[in-house]
Amino acid sequence: MEDGKGCVVVRGLEEEAVYSANEIYTLLERGAAKRRTADTLLNKRSSRSHSVFSITIHVKEAAVGEEELIKCGKLNLVDLAGSENISRSGAREGRAREAGEINKSLLTLGRVINALVEHSAHIPYRDSKLTRLLRDSLGGRTKTCIIATISPSAHALEETLSTLDYAYRAKSIRNKPEANQRVSKAVLLKDLYLDIEKLKEDVRAAREKNGVYIPHEKFAQDEAEKKLRIEKIEQLENELSIRDNQVERYNELYLTEKEKKIDVERELMDCKMTLEKSNNERLDLEENLRVIISTLKEKEIIISKLLSSEHSLIEHAKELCIGLQTASEDITSLFGRLDQKDKMEVENRNMVLTFGSHLDQSLIDLHKTILGSVSEQRQHLRCMEEHAESFLASKTDATEVLETRIKKMSETYASGVAALKDLANTAQDKASSDLQQINTIISSQMRIVEQFLATMLSEAKEVIEEIHSSLADQTQLLAHSTRQQEKGLQRSFASAQAVSKATVDFYNDLHLRASEIMAFLEESQIKQSDQLSNFETMFKEKAAREEKEALENIAGILASLTSKKTAMVSEVSRDIYDTKIRENNRLQRELSNMQKASSNARGGVE
Repeated sequence: MEDGKGCVVVRGLEEEAVYSANEIYTLLERGAAKRRTADTLLNKRSSRSHSVFSITIHVKEAAVGEEELIKCGKLNLVDLAGSENISRSGAREGRAREAGEINKSLLTLGRVINALVEHSAHIPYRDSKLTRLLRDSLGGRTKTCIIATISPSAHALEETLSTLDYAYRAKSIRNKPEANQRVSKAVLLKDLYLDIEKLKEDVRAAREKNGVYIPHEKFAQDEAEKKLRIEKIEQLENELSIRDNQVERYNELYLTEKEKKIDVERELMDCKMTLEKSNNERLDLEENLRVIISTLKEKEIIISKLLSSEHSLIEHAKELCIGLQTASEDITSLFGRLDQKDKMEVENRNMVLTFGSHLDQSLIDLHKTILGSVSEQRQHLRCMEEHAESFLASKTDATEVLETRIKKMSETYASGVAALKDLANTAQDKASSDLQQINTIISSQMRIVEQFLATMLSEAKEVIEEIHSSLADQTQLLAHSTRQQEKGLQRSFASAQAVSKATVDFYNDLHLRASEIMAFLEESQIKQSDQLSNFETMFKEKAAREEKEALENIAGILASLTSKKTAMVSEVSRDIYDTKIRENNRLQRELSNMQKASSNARGGVE
């Protein structure tokens, strides 16, 4: 209740005079011992009552003259009980009603704070005892400091946000502090004496028990207060009717809000379930993300090593490409030389074969010619022997026959010489440089034959001239010439055999050298084929290495694609996580707003 001066008076509350700080601490300890606490599911020592500790200080100040001035000051220390959710704190029956009263007083305090912040025309101080006691601290003429206690736990996130919002709105209140008035000691004592006299009159009237005695001043004051009360009652009735209408409207709003609250609670449960699922998924994603990040770091290290090795391999590949280009050029030139060499070998083989065939044919012809000439010489010798015998028999016809025979012999030898010359010329054309020896032998034989013919002619002439002188000499000369002819023929046959043997030896030597050349060519071809096979194996190995390097490059590209995909997945997971956090915050804000609206509606109904 309020006294006539507008000050708040609490029934049953008495003031104690203190003169030191120790006495103040003693009173504070007594009040703390009487404070009510209880164990709940949220707090083991939860405050179940508000605590208000008020200190009024009177300070004397020295003034000019004999008059003393007194300055009064007031300090309020308030500890508010915490607002707890009944369903979460586990309060039942009396505890639940007690928590409802605490929440009601705190809700009224919140409405007062909102009205002060919004500069409303009506401030509902009278709706609660707490707001009446704290009227000076809320928009009054005092200085106010608020200390908000919050919890760092994630389970108390809703209470923490509500407390911070409460303190932030209270911070927006603007008080108008004023300096305390200095009151003289006489005025203060006069007021105290008046209060004492009023109390004495009340005590005296109570002792006499003669009706109800009220002093005139008190009666007038009571009448005035009565009129004020009547006016106030009328005003309150009007306000009550207005409030009843508001209550009906608030009841309707409460019912609608209750239905909305049920729906919202259902949605909240669904959201909590989805939130738990999303949190579990987020934890799984974070675990996967950590694993992926570790693997990505390992892959980055491997990729950096692969890149360094790839650079070295690229340099080595460039060097190998240059070496391969030079090797390919060398191979093309080598193949060209091999083709030329093969062509030359084919031509040499053809030439050797044609030369061998020609040489064989020439030697066969030469052998046949020599055999024919030898047989002809033998036949001529037989004929000469027969003619000689017939010459011996017929001396008369011997000279003529001898002359004719000499002519025939000269012609025969001339034709033989011509045939030998022709044979030598043909052999020279066919055998070239290798038959020079045969030509020399044939020329020497021809000279011998010519000399022989010359000697024979001279001897024949001498025989013809001396035939008549001596037949014996002619016979001896004929025999001698026959022997010389036979010896010359034997010598020519031996020389022809020597020429044939030399030609055969030359052909054998030529065939041996041709076989050696063929063996050398085959050996060179084998070496070249070995070189080509070695080059082919080396080329295959290099190609395999290059293919392996290409595969490693492809693996690096796939690793980079995998890193990009993992980065994309992590980014999407972060976006999903941020979206879920924003949705959770939005749902929590909507839930807190609905809880505030429901609490406001409940307070209006009460």
